[in-house]
Amino acid sequence: VFAAGVQTVGVTVTADKTTVKAGESITLSFSFDQAVEDVSSFTFYVGYDETLFTYDTEASAMPTEYYANCNQNPYTISYQEQKYATNIAKFGFMHSSTVAAAFDGTDDYATGVFYNMVFVAKSDITEVSTANFNLNASGTAMLTYTLENGTLGSITNKAILTVNGVEAGTGGDANTVTVSVEPASTPTPAGEYTVAVAAAAERYNRGETAYINADVNKGFAASELIFTYDPEVLTFNEASSTLHDATVNSATAGKIVVERYGTDVSVSDSAAEYVLAFVIKEDTTAASSTVTLTSAGFSEAAASSSQDLTPATITTADAVVNINPVYNVTLPEGFTGEATVLAGNDYTFSANDTNYDYTFNATMGGSSVSVTDNGDGTYTIPNVTGNITVTEVSRTGKTRNVTVNVSEGVTYDAPATATYGTNYRFTITKEEDYNNPVAITIGGSTYTGFSSETVGNTTTVTSPGTALTGDVTITIGKEQSQFAVTINGASGDVTGESKAQAGQPYLFEVTKAEGYDYAVEIKVGDTLLGPEDYDVTSSGNKDSYSIHADKVTGPITITVTKTGQRTVDVDQYLTLDGKQMFLVTVSGTPESGQVFTYDGTAMFHSVKYDAYCFLVITEGTLSEEEAAAKVATASATATEVDYGMDVNMSGLVDANDAQLVYNMYNAVYPDFTEVSMEKFLRADVNSDRKVDVTDSDAIINFIIANR
Repeated sequence: VFAAGVQTVGVTVTADKTTVKAGESITLSFSFDQAVEDVSSFTFYVGYDETLFTYDTEASAMPTEYYANCNQNPYTISYQEQKYATNIAKFGFMHSSTVAAAFDGTDDYATGVFYNMVFVAKSDITEVSTANFNLNASGTAMLTYTLENGTLGSITNKAILTVNGVEAGTGGDANTVTVSVEPASTPTPAGEYTVAVAAAAERYNRGETAYINADVNKGFAASELIFTYDPEVLTFNEASSTLHDATVNSATAGKIVVERYGTDVSVSDSAAEYVLAFVIKEDTTAASSTVTLTSAGFSEAAASSSQDLTPATITTADAVVNINPVYNVTLPEGFTGEATVLAGNDYTFSANDTNYDYTFNATMGGSSVSVTDNGDGTYTIPNVTGNITVTEVSRTGKTRNVTVNVSEGVTYDAPATATYGTNYRFTITKEEDYNNPVAITIGGSTYTGFSSETVGNTTTVTSPGTALTGDVTITIGKEQSQFAVTINGASGDVTGESKAQAGQPYLFEVTKAEGYDYAVEIKVGDTLLGPEDYDVTSSGNKDSYSIHADKVTGPITITVTKTGQRTVDVDQYLTLDGKQMFLVTVSGTPESGQVFTYDGTAMFHSVKYDAYCFLVITEGTLSEEEAAAKVATASATATEVDYGMDVNMSGLVDANDAQLVYNMYNAVYPDFTEVSMEKFLRADVNSDRKVDVTDSDAIINFIIANR
């Protein structure tokens, strides 16, 4: 927005004191009565008495807090404060003509004190006099821009400028600020008291305690001091004050009365006799506040019998508490920090979401400033001199390092970095019979929110981008997922899967055929399992086995031994010379393709006995238990005993077959050397499990009956 025409601008000028001592400074504060827009330049000329004052161009300046809050174009330049001519001082601001094309018409000035002009009383002043500062010196003026046909026009508007109500720059009637000028000090008459007050520090922050020193020139016992202050800015803190046991009345806001009596108080060059403490209010907007000593009186102890307190000469009545300005801070959404910051301090704010790297645009007092990334989610703007506005330009997910730890033999593919906000994926190539357990930590903490999907022999593991809040560590293990199962046993008798799943129960069944006994042996690796390692349930002719899950840790071997149910009987068959021949019979059915054996030799089979049979010659007895211990099975063919009376196996049944049986009975043959076991077995033709003459008679009767 540009001014449409001539602006009327009022300026008020005030002095910070009415009396100035030699060597002291006086400040003329220039204040706009209203906001001024579209300023091209302004210049103020002030007349002063060079015999009494020096223009302090170093101390003169626009107040920091005002500069920070006005909208001054970056191409605006400042005149150097200077002594313009005899008895004339000058200051001003203007827009540089060399950059006029870049001017955007935004040199605006707010209401308030925009300049402090400082003069110093000369040190050689010896007499009291009056000095005037002329605010109507020729040349004081303000120029503004106008807008012509939508574009920046010429500097055609000279503002109507008044200073303290009088039109400025005419050089006509004097428009003055008048002050009294005095020598640096007036000798204090002997016996008189003097007192001066001053702030203990040059500047304070809001919320801090400001200390006001009251220095007395000589010792005293009784005293009275009365101070005034602004209670809107300061709060008196009696407890933190040094008052030499004085009684204080601070009931009236803005006034403090200090009354003392007692032992003598000695003066010190290193410390003030009285120190008053004031807490600066946190919410004050004042740039300074003054504590004034309005009256003071002192007396030595000896004088109390005949006189009142002696009024003291107050050499310095005002103690100025300068307060560092506070600037406002505007942050973008998603960031946290204090709403204000003290001038000169560093300002630090933080991101609510520290998983991004941010870029910012930031201004301080309208000028661009850089923002320092502290690397921990906080950001700093140093040495604040004006209002701060921060805007977020961009955010990028932080990069996280990825560390992968794998067991031997694992094949995987994992990117070395991950980005917050972007899903992170890695793949594992699976081997048959093996699992690859995955563990993930993010920022040092265990993370379980990942997902996995297996297609073919490739497993893809995905971690959501929002979970990547720190560096990532992936651990990929390798453990066997299933084990081979070997089943040794008769075909069809044992059924079970060819693979056992690691850590899960393994089930198999044994179907039992009638007439057989079954023995089951289970090994995991080389370890033989006991009955406590598996469960067995039976139903009908089926036994169901379940190997406990915690035992399924390696390859499994199941051996089922199928043994026919058998009964072993022993009968005395013949009596030999000093020995006995016993008939051992085994009733039962061996496994398919096998026969019963005795002491490793295949037994014969007898239809008449309905059993397997074998003859044993021994000097002693033979119990059934002894015989049973030597019975086993083997793959062989059993010879069937022929009871057709052909005992000598000649192919013809005749009396010699009866004679052979007779000889056997009479112990002619001590062993099976001359006569085989099969012939001895054929001799029991009447199946009574022994050989005697009844067998010979049976053969003769058979011959006679068949002739």
